Amino acid sequence: MGKCLLFHMLQGGMILRDLLNFSGLDPSIHNNSRLSPVTFYLPAVISFLRPALYWPLAALIVVLGVVVSAVPSQSLGVAGCAQLASHILVTVQDVRTASGSIVVDLLADNPDHILKKGMKISRTRVSAAFDQVRLCVPVETYGTYAIAVYHDINGNRKFDKNWLGFPKEPFGLSNNPRIRLRVPKFSDLSFEVGENGADVEIVLKNWPSKK
Repeated sequence: MGKCLLFHMLQGGMILRDLLNFSGLDPSIHNNSRLSPVTFYLPAVISFLRPALYWPLAALIVVLGVVVSAVPSQSLGVAGCAQLASHILVTVQDVRTASGSIVVDLLADNPDHILKKGMKISRTRVSAAFDQVRLCVPVETYGTYAIAVYHDINGNRKFDKNWLGFPKEPFGLSNNPRIRLRVPKFSDLSFEVGENGADVEIVLKNWPSKK
């Protein structure tokens, strides 16, 4: 029992640190507090409740990590965008290394499907380049869409996560919403694609991020 409690206290302490960083609070608030019973056992309680605390973040990671049911699309390059009636010109910023590839997922325009396995319309994978990557994503019809991006640095074709389920690789979402302890609404990510297409700029973020 003692070893189990100690394990959950250590595990919960790391979770609490991540939650404080994630919420924008100063971790020293916890470190400098008096060792009251509540403070002493709080990390263990957090560890026991980890699934309830992290489900919104896990759901967000599903958006980036789930297998695409549609056939992966091929980027036509920036010049190819002009040849398409419907397209999205995507610019990915803050690419820290040219290793691996940039993976761009085009998300369905149904807000109720934002966390569903079949929500992705297509996945486009291109070679990474330092600082900025630009690519053209074709769409079949005009409408409302959203985009999720991650940098597959090691090229294993997976969105890598740590033991807590947090992202280990840079990621980003259209409209660059501020990520907190909730899943962004589809309206936070969505944009319109009309007869002139759409230009979308996404800034990659590393976890934890306060941007």
